[in-house]
Amino acid sequence: NFDNTNTFNAAGRRNVIRNNQAYIGNLIWDVNPAVRFGLEYSRVVTGWGHFAASDGATAAGVVGAGGKSDNVRFAAWYFF
Repeated sequence: NFDNTNTFNAAGRRNVIRNNQAYIGNLIWDVNPAVRFGLEYSRVVTGWGHFAASDGATAAGVVGAGGKSDNVRFAAWYFF
């Protein structure tokens, strides 16, 4: 029951994902018909179902309130 805070924060729900957001942006540049470059940025933010304090502080053995991942990828293609 996700509407009941006591049930949601119960010990059995510690590792449940509460929310997840992903932002992804791509840039592609065709240098000429045979060469292409690509750049991608992605950010993923995840909130967990149970954490130690309302400010997201962690205690021993308790999962934090959430996490973030920022990624950048570069690619080059050559068509022959």
